Amino acid sequence: MGFRVTALLSILSCCTIALGDGRDDFVPVETTRSGTQGEFLLNGRPFLPLVMTMLENNGSGTLEERLSRAATAGFNTVQISGSLEVLRRKLDLLESHAIYGRVALFGGYTEQMMDGAGDAAHIVRNLRQHGALLGWELQDELNQDPDRFPPHRVRSAYEALRNLDPRHVVWLNLTQFAPDGPAGFAKWGNCADVLSNDNYPFTRGGELAAYHAALNWVARASDGVAATYLQLSQFHPEVGPPTTANLRMMAYLAVMRGHRALSYFGYAAEGVEIWRDHPLLWRGVAELNAELTRALPMLLAPPCDLPLRMSLEGAWRGFSWKGEACEPLVTLARQIGDDAVACFLVGFPAYEAEAQLTLDTMLPWRRVTRWPSGEAVQMQDNVWRDSFYRGEVRVYLFHR
Repeated sequence: MGFRVTALLSILSCCTIALGDGRDDFVPVETTRSGTQGEFLLNGRPFLPLVMTMLENNGSGTLEERLSRAATAGFNTVQISGSLEVLRRKLDLLESHAIYGRVALFGGYTEQMMDGAGDAAHIVRNLRQHGALLGWELQDELNQDPDRFPPHRVRSAYEALRNLDPRHVVWLNLTQFAPDGPAGFAKWGNCADVLSNDNYPFTRGGELAAYHAALNWVARASDGVAATYLQLSQFHPEVGPPTTANLRMMAYLAVMRGHRALSYFGYAAEGVEIWRDHPLLWRGVAELNAELTRALPMLLAPPCDLPLRMSLEGAWRGFSWKGEACEPLVTLARQIGDDAVACFLVGFPAYEAEAQLTLDTMLPWRRVTRWPSGEAVQMQDNVWRDSFYRGEVRVYLFHR
């Protein structure tokens, strides 16, 4: 089968990333905003927010210790909440760890912003100059309570926030499991600069179809930055967390669908302390965060056509939910300068199966490597084979 990759982003492939993995790469925030093609910009440069949420609710160690672990795991942003004094201390502490803060204005604070006054406005005025402030976050999952947070009132809160602080983006997270389903993303889509999806498939019996559908809904609902949540921890002791392979699959499905900000939901409840109990998962998170940061320039490179024929052997299963279909092999290609093409693939066989991939002999690409390992792909007559577990991700680089 052939495929044609459509445009999601089209900016120069030589783009750089505003923040890497080390202390020396931290830069004080002057502005955050969405770019013209849906990318997240920090001080005008492409940046991939990797946000740790609910860290304050985790019972493993002091906040200082938890922030150190977040930094080690490659998170560049942490969600924080509290009073003005508490938030100022937390932002100072975050900055000392080279991490940014996403300030949650939940509950009464969002209601105050709908009126453009109160303590919430005081917080914004006093913290808007802080170098660790990445942006503001309005009420979580508010489409679950539309009577309390109707779209026109939330739009008023968004406008009040932007009037008080025009230099930082406003985030808003919805859930597709609210009564209105996909319509909610359209109704609240103009209430934020970063619109996010809240969905945890591994608590819902591995419901990947719903996760994939909402990725599409969010990307279509706003001209700003599309974002999503990655399920990191279990919600109950009897439900296990996703594996590192599950996380990688969710993350790549999101970025291949045009999402340019990721939040990890990690919460400790009922005695389940995720930091201590799953060291292999956290090692995998650190590796994934580093990999996604390195992948950003490729994801932001111009789209291209890649005449690559693919035949699938064995049992391959796509899926669909609420009218949104996911193919058995999801693909995305990007032009990396004049000399290379990056090709992202996520495969969904029933369990494990093979794909045969064939490059057109008229193409200038003579060498294929796997990214990020750099391992050479063994080809014969422009043909190679690769096996996929369900949800396995492959990234190939085609070289002249």
